[in-house]
Amino acid sequence: MAGIGARSIPGDPLDERGDRVAAFWRISGRHVGMLFGIPGSDKEFTVNSISRLTIRDGQIAEYDVQADLNAFREAVSPT
Repeated sequence: MAGIGARSIPGDPLDERGDRVAAFWRISGRHVGMLFGIPGSDKEFTVNSISRLTIRDGQIAEYDVQADLNAFREAVSPT
C-alpha cells in the first residue's frame, strides 16, 4: 500500500460459518502515491470493504474482497 500515507484499518467479523468468514472493514488514509492507477492527490479518503475468506487446515484457502473503489475515486479526484 505504498500509495497510502498514514492509515487506519479497523475491521469486524460479520459472520462465521464453518470454514467461511466474512468481515467488514474500512481503510482511511491520505492518498500520497499511485494507487489503483491514480497518481497521488494528497487527499484524505475512506473506503468500505467486505472480505470473504475460506479457512482450510488453519490456512487461508480462498480470499475475495469487494471494495468501494467508486468512493475512493470520488474522494481523490480533482475538484
